[in-house]
Amino acid sequence: MGADYIPAGYCPHCGYRIDPGRCPECGREVDRPVKRAPRRGRRLKRWLIGLSAFALALIGLWFGGRYIVYNWWPATHLRRLSGGSEPWRSWAYNVILYRYHKYEPLVTARADRIKAELKELPDHDWAGYYTYERAHVSPVYLAPNSGAAHYGGGLGPVRLNYGRVVDVSADALTLKLRFNPAGMGRNQVTEHMIRVWWGDCHFLIPGQRMISFCNAVNIGEEKIHYLSRDGCGEVRPPGFPEAPQEYEACIFREPLLTVVTAVDETRTRTTSDGRDMTITTARINSGARDRVFVGMELLRIGDPVRSSKRWKIRVVVVHETTATVEATWKRPWFSLLSAPRALIEAGSCLRTGGFTVPLTAHDTVPGPDGSDQLSIGDGPD
Repeated sequence: MGADYIPAGYCPHCGYRIDPGRCPECGREVDRPVKRAPRRGRRLKRWLIGLSAFALALIGLWFGGRYIVYNWWPATHLRRLSGGSEPWRSWAYNVILYRYHKYEPLVTARADRIKAELKELPDHDWAGYYTYERAHVSPVYLAPNSGAAHYGGGLGPVRLNYGRVVDVSADALTLKLRFNPAGMGRNQVTEHMIRVWWGDCHFLIPGQRMISFCNAVNIGEEKIHYLSRDGCGEVRPPGFPEAPQEYEACIFREPLLTVVTAVDETRTRTTSDGRDMTITTARINSGARDRVFVGMELLRIGDPVRSSKRWKIRVVVVHETTATVEATWKRPWFSLLSAPRALIEAGSCLRTGGFTVPLTAHDTVPGPDGSDQLSIGDGPD
């Protein structure tokens, strides 16, 4: 063959230039060679398919990720970002605003249905309008058929929620909510609410905050800032609440007095806002036999009820006759130059609330060995 000879076409299987007959490249019989090289077209086709799949994946990630973020991103993180710096602050605000515009009409419509149903249930056992204060902070509407609607306080759009009532018992209320309420802070509605009657006042307490409710009762807080029907918890009801059986032992109808027998450790760490916090671990001479429970809060004798948010004494370990407490004290901004201090020491006297007359240094409490103990200690700054 001459140097200018050009075969009749291409092998349709491998793209080798051949005349009709057996392909020397792949060994297949070819009766009619194709005019265009199939390998080049096949490669282009693969590239087009790959680019199309990549573009579709990007579009799916964009819209799918946007839907997930705008509808399911944790509310706690949004609140944290909205108080931070740019550009995350603007992004978090846009997500919150989107949720508000999308779900606020649904919550309003659900609340209107509940209000209409409540007019037909004037003396219902649990249905009604619940709030944290009579100032209508974070209202919650509940009805058997129309379900639940919650308008949150503070960053309102984050705490919008609605759902249906799944189950009701004498001690609890079970809901199925649109948004996961985890991390919504103190003013929240969860899917498991504990029912507590306190006189004529009906409370709904989130299951994970029942211990905090018992502490508020024991310490003697004047305002019970938990969901109550018609905001009746703004003024402490008379007597004591009727808690479910598993929490009845956590309600102290008589005050508890105890003494710090030994201090195990005192350490200091720096908090996220740059202040020093002193943490003291100590042992007290009351335990499970005295109904002391993990998470129980105590006051020093002479301290007013909830005199400061900078300090707290809480039980962390309970034994039969003793318990371990952890006392934390955060140094205030106005005394940053002062040295860190321990909140309690050996011989300090601790108590729950319930005293009609505040104890003073002239009163006696039992010491570690059963004798009278007079070391009362001063209140916090």
